[in-house]
Amino acid sequence: MTAQVTVHRNLHRHCWSVSAGGRITGHESTCSLRGVLFRVRPGGQSRARRDGQRNVHAFAAGERADVIDVPEGALRFTYRPFETDTFVLDDGTPIAGARLAVFTPGGAFVLDPLLFGHAGALITT
Repeated sequence: MTAQVTVHRNLHRHCWSVSAGGRITGHESTCSLRGVLFRVRPGGQSRARRDGQRNVHAFAAGERADVIDVPEGALRFTYRPFETDTFVLDDGTPIAGARLAVFTPGGAFVLDPLLFGHAGALITT
């Protein structure tokens, strides 16, 4: 079994920070994960909103994948800490995870996203 890693956008270095075991292991322009779950820590989100300053409180967790190019059919997604409580597709649909996520200099993309249904229940597409 491959070790889980997390990925978050590094706004200072303009790249993606990859962490394992709570420690940053690298900064990459492109990386990908499979079996992805998106996490937003409520305390960090509240602090960012209260102070008006971003902090690392949201990330993708999964296993490293060897995908470099954005696959056909992938959907762009983002996280806007001052506007949304979850990661969302470009059309505003909240997502909880995905089969695959690819992080590039031009943005982040998912294949087969896990969507939030009513009352926060997960549904697959």
